[in-house]
Amino acid sequence: QHTKSNPASPSPSPGSSEAVYWVGEGQLYESPSGKVIANIEGFDVSKGVLIDPHHIRQFSRKIFWFRDPITNELLTEYNGQPVKPIKYDWQVFDLKRGTNPLDPAMVPILPSVVKGPRSVPCMPVMPRHAGSDVILYQ
Repeated sequence: QHTKSNPASPSPSPGSSEAVYWVGEGQLYESPSGKVIANIEGFDVSKGVLIDPHHIRQFSRKIFWFRDPITNELLTEYNGQPVKPIKYDWQVFDLKRGTNPLDPAMVPILPSVVKGPRSVPCMPVMPRHAGSDVILYQ
């Protein structure tokens, strides 16, 4: 994922953020064949508000669309069924710092949906080392 923020504008408070833009792309695979059935593209616009040092509330809007894996044209149907973009007009998430007694530097992020038009599954965002000085969250 790529991120872009506005560094010229100061944060409203420590731990809070101006708008952050996330861009994602990937493929949708058929199971169990592994055949690519669509390319996926999308973006998210979010803003974070610090609730306390271990808790950020994220306000978010996002959209994802599907493209033909060969022509890259927008998909409007697949196997005779309509295909529409996935839109999250608005969502509010809480992101809380978890604990890891074995390695306090490697704590998970625990997301939860506070409010939104759709319920989505929220799994812990787990850290792992991706080099001697890089931590990757996924």
